[in-house]
Amino acid sequence: VVSVTIPFIKTIDTPRQLWRNSICILTGAVVPLFLFWALLAAQGGATTAWQGILGSWHWIFTSDVTQLAYYQERAGTDQLLLNSLLLIRDFFAASMLGFAAWLVAGQGDRRKLLIASVCLVGVLLLTGRLLPAVLNGRVVAVVIILLSLHCACRLIHSGEFEFRKQLHLFSWCTLATLLLLKIMLNVELFEYGFALAMPAMVLMIPAAIHWLPEWVAHTTRHQSRFRTAIVTVVTIEVLAFFVASTTGLAGKNQLIDNRKNDHLLTHPETVGSVYQQAIRFLEEHCHTEGTVLALPEGVMINYLLRRENPTPFVNFMPPELEMFGESRMVQRMSQQPGDYVLLVNRRVGVYGKDHFGEPGFGDQIMTWVHNNYARVQTFGADHLDNNRFGITIFERAPNKLATFRE
Repeated sequence: VVSVTIPFIKTIDTPRQLWRNSICILTGAVVPLFLFWALLAAQGGATTAWQGILGSWHWIFTSDVTQLAYYQERAGTDQLLLNSLLLIRDFFAASMLGFAAWLVAGQGDRRKLLIASVCLVGVLLLTGRLLPAVLNGRVVAVVIILLSLHCACRLIHSGEFEFRKQLHLFSWCTLATLLLLKIMLNVELFEYGFALAMPAMVLMIPAAIHWLPEWVAHTTRHQSRFRTAIVTVVTIEVLAFFVASTTGLAGKNQLIDNRKNDHLLTHPETVGSVYQQAIRFLEEHCHTEGTVLALPEGVMINYLLRRENPTPFVNFMPPELEMFGESRMVQRMSQQPGDYVLLVNRRVGVYGKDHFGEPGFGDQIMTWVHNNYARVQTFGADHLDNNRFGITIFERAPNKLATFRE
């Protein structure tokens, strides 16, 4: 809405255009939100629907979830000075690589080649690597800021024709900048960055292979050579990401299946066999109308079993405990206890925790589980051993008479 409304003000020529543009903005920005709100309200009430529409912003302003070490690290706010210096360092290194490419693209004599070589060595000493240079998160952040400022200046000082020409670029720069604000000091192209940095990456590619070579054309006649060098670097970096992704997926060769003929590929040595055993056990012991609760996360098991989660909570990780409150979660679990509770081993070192159930991380929930359930089966490692994967199954047993089976 912001990226469209800002330039919208200057594009109005007639009352008819005012109505037309207003209808377009309302239709594109407001109507979908209202429809989603109506759908969510029908499922969980108006208040829950508004929280769903607001997404993470509601919890950012109403809880201390942003104070968790994990999110501070992802946003780069845990070490402001260091991350700011790394931002400058990576952009400076990318600029040195671009300068080296510019020198090589020209009628290179020995002196220019020597300077280019010094630049490459300088980048290696500064960052310890040459690539990625273009598809580097911190470089992307700086480039988007510079592009946004450049577009804003062009819009302010441009005539009507030039304004309309820059309008779409400015709107996209605004969108990219607003999304990057959450991770501006530590932009990464995976996890949250996969989505938050996507609009910025869409701008980064044409900036690198089109606008930059055009600007270089004013200083050298060998624009095509420079563009070839940049395209080569981008291609290598894209292939590197592709190889890393393919290698990661290739390791997932353990097939997990169920009675619904679903197929899920996962790592064989870490989780595959354990998941398969747990699913087989629950398919045999949990009736089709039964409910299963996975702690602190593991909702995929609910889907594979086609068994409902009896609570409105999908995860019970530190962010969810902070947002919803552990005592409230226990209260909802008590109102409608599941037939089975699964304790799924999960490495939580990134949150500064050791295991689920320790003081400050699920201890109230685990106390409730031990008071109302009996441990009946363990597949893989014990739930206190987070260095190895395992699933511990608890069955609802009011009198705690169920026996434990190794």
